[in-house]
Amino acid sequence: MKPGSVADGYMIRGGQAGKDRLDVLDLAYREGTAELLRRSGVPEGARCLEVGAGGGHASRQLARAAGPAGRVAGVGNDPAR
Repeated sequence: MKPGSVADGYMIRGGQAGKDRLDVLDLAYREGTAELLRRSGVPEGARCLEVGAGGGHASRQLARAAGPAGRVAGVGNDPAR
């Protein structure tokens, strides 16, 4: 089974096509995600984990919120991302 295929039980296509889709979604939702992170109160120096990080867009926003003293790790299961 190919990762990201319907046959492996995951309905959203992975690989480069999936990354391209996530890039478009990031453009559409970037401001809303940033606002959500501001409201959640991610403190300077926070240590954050994003599970199911996809293209890493939210991880980058978390890193900006956590600042240079913070740490962010993003994990996912698509080897193309």
